[in-house]
Order: sequence, then C-alpha cells, then structure tokens
Amino acid sequence: MTGTHQVRRIPAALLLSGALVTAATACGSAGAGSGTDTGTSTSPAPSTVTATVTQPAAPTTNTTSAQPSPSPSTAQQNAPMIVVAYFNAINAHDYRAAWDLGGKNLGGSYAAFAAGFADTVSDTVHIVDNTNTTVRITLDALQTDGSVKSFAGTYTVRGGEIVGASVQQTAQPSGAATYKNCTEAHNDGRYSIPRTDPAYAPHLDRDKDGLACEPNEGP
Repeated sequence: MTGTHQVRRIPAALLLSGALVTAATACGSAGAGSGTDTGTSTSPAPSTVTATVTQPAAPTTNTTSAQPSPSPSTAQQNAPMIVVAYFNAINAHDYRAAWDLGGKNLGGSYAAFAAGFADTVSDTVHIVDNTNTTVRITLDALQTDGSVKSFAGTYTVRGGEIVGASVQQTAQPSGAATYKNCTEAHNDGRYSIPRTDPAYAPHLDRDKDGLACEPNEGP
C-alpha cells in the first residue's frame, strides 16, 4: 500500500511546481514519440499547447516584413527595354507596335510615321546611358541604297512608352558606305575593316566586334 500513497502525492507536487514547465516537457516527449509519461501528462497538456504555440508565432511577422525592398530601380531598367522594343518593332516592319510604344507621341500621323521608314532596311541602336526615364542612344540606320545614316540623342520613357525624343543626325565620314556588302569589300581586297576606317559600316560588322568584313564573314 506504500506505493499507492506515493502515486497520489505526485499531482500535488505538479500543481505547486507549475503546470507550464511540466507540460512543456510532456509536449517535448510526446512529439518525440516516446510513450513513457503518457499517464502523468494527460491532464495539463491542453493548457500547455496553447502557451507554447503562441510564443514562436511572433518572430515570423518580422521575417516577412523585411522582404519588400527591391523596387526603386525597376523604372530605370525598363526605360532602355522600351527603347529597344521600339526599334525591334521597326526592324520587324511592325510599325503599329512601334507606334503604340511611343511613335504616336513623336508628332505627325500614323501614316507619316510608317512612311518615314520606307528607305530604311534596319536600325542598329546602342544604349549609351540611361538615368531614370531618359535613355541616351546612338543609332545607325542602314538605307535601301546601302548607305548608313548615323544619329545620336535621347528618348524619354514614362508609363511603359516613349513620350519624347531629341535625336539628331551626326556627321557621316566620307566613304563610310563604300561597300554594300562584304563581297564587294573582299573583291576590293578589304578585310577586317576597323571601326575607325571610313569604309566601316555597322551592317558589314556581323558579330559587332568593331571589325567589318573579317575573312570568316560571308557576304
């Protein structure tokens, strides 16, 4: 009978020492899958679970609020992409898409805008710099007669479209469009024409490495 009296004293000790500490221990052992203390921990378990769950929940709020920061530079990144998309549409002769990307804001009617590219085979645009909504470019426009017209200036981009432009034609070195293709240059004995040579033209430089009509480049 001595063992029976000892078992009855244990709940009193539990109440005096605090159910939270004992229940936390019981919770840990139950989670680990050991069934050793099942008889002792059944009654205090419900109050402990609520107390234990509420504590780890607080730090998770701080973790989520630390993330939303990468957004200030998106406009600066998108501006040159809009300009490139504009010239890609022109090169694809999709003048309606180019019009929607900002051609409509550059003055004149759609018919005049599209007609302005009648003598242009392709445009090669180089993004020189961009600050916020202003994109500075240089542009080489290959004409149907084989000549190349060069331009430089800026495009202003807001709200996903070009809203203004200030572009002027630059001085063209004499003889820059001497060759319509690399076959003509090779027949003339010209290979690997450097960018500084008046005979250099962007349409002759296929890999855009600054050397036109290299020996391994065809017509």
